[in-house]
Amino acid sequence: MDEGTLRARADRYRLAFGKANLGMCLVDVHGNIFEVNEKMSAIFGYSPHELEAMTVNDLAVPEDMQLSTQFIDHAVTGSEEQKIFEKRYRHKDGHIVHAQVASSLVRGTNREPLYFISQVQDISERKQTENKLRISEERHRLLADSARDVIWTMEADGSISYVSPSVELVLGCTPEEAMRQPMEKILTSDSLAAAQDYISRLNEAIKAGQPLESYRGDQENYCKDGSTFWTEVIASPLLNADGRLIQIVGVTRDITERKRLQQELEQQAHIDYLTKLNNRGYFMLQAEQELARSIRYVSKLSLFMLDVDNFKKINDMHGHKSGDIVLQRLAEICRNTLREVDIIGRVGGEEFAILLPETGKNEAFDVAERLRANIAKTKVKILSDLSIYFTVSIGVSALSPNGENIDVLMQMADKALYEAKNSGRNKVAIYKE
Repeated sequence: MDEGTLRARADRYRLAFGKANLGMCLVDVHGNIFEVNEKMSAIFGYSPHELEAMTVNDLAVPEDMQLSTQFIDHAVTGSEEQKIFEKRYRHKDGHIVHAQVASSLVRGTNREPLYFISQVQDISERKQTENKLRISEERHRLLADSARDVIWTMEADGSISYVSPSVELVLGCTPEEAMRQPMEKILTSDSLAAAQDYISRLNEAIKAGQPLESYRGDQENYCKDGSTFWTEVIASPLLNADGRLIQIVGVTRDITERKRLQQELEQQAHIDYLTKLNNRGYFMLQAEQELARSIRYVSKLSLFMLDVDNFKKINDMHGHKSGDIVLQRLAEICRNTLREVDIIGRVGGEEFAILLPETGKNEAFDVAERLRANIAKTKVKILSDLSIYFTVSIGVSALSPNGENIDVLMQMADKALYEAKNSGRNKVAIYKE
């Protein structure tokens, strides 16, 4: 390999390292940090120069210092050369940063240990949510014997024969009112179907002389005012001496808060923390599903690749916080300009992908022009005394009868984006074969 090729490869590596969306650092075999990227600096609040004068444990809380020390020892001796672990650090301003660290040992041509390359992801927000969920679950265990648990009995025909007084706290109706209501008025359609399926399986098991199973599951209930909430239901069948089903006895517990926190965790798994748009992984998942639907029904489909013009200059002149504000405002304009069915994702630092179902190439170009114009005319306040305008370039591709996959559509749109950039920026270009 010639010197020019090696230099080009090194330049590409440096660019990828420096602009990566994750914190990255190089660490020698003694634990000394000797190179960091911009994201690493942003995560911990220290300048690259400050970090490069530290060891991996200078930022760590004392209880977690052994995590890196043990891994370095194991890696150097050859017993474990790659590891992913969670570790707590202290930010420059004093608060705790929860991070996920993925570290690998790089060896030389003679297998001698050279240095470690580590990726660091800030997971503090996720940890806070998990902690809230844990506290919520502990609270529910402490309340297990409280009066808010609703005890009830149901006859074999599905009618309610007893409800404890605590139902008034949960459903907002008296026990008498609850007993008069059919299941259709108590449970939403999906939960009703699950309850009816359980009763049907009980009756089939009784006829076949098979053991009867209890029921445990989450159900969505109607309140008296028409709102809904989530409960955990545990129910068991009672039989008479002849093996006939007499009643089903159950306990219902309000788990609305737990459900809310679970949904919040699930959302965090596919939402970009900064822009609140789909992250790359979830965008690709939704895009693949929409592509399959478009191919199956022979419908139109278009895709944009959108990139903020001169974004590095914004960061360099005004700071990364200003760059974050620009990306957040861009995401807001996209949501307000595009349809609800359009799928938007942040797929890189300042790069976004947008999928437009039921939209052909020419229509997509018009939408992209409208989006570009809306962005260009929006003034964004990035500092207390400074507002700026910014622009984007957009590349457009569309599904052809050949039925490309999403990667190909993105590559086509990316080529059109490159054309828009080269022709002066603040432009929309359509991919041409």
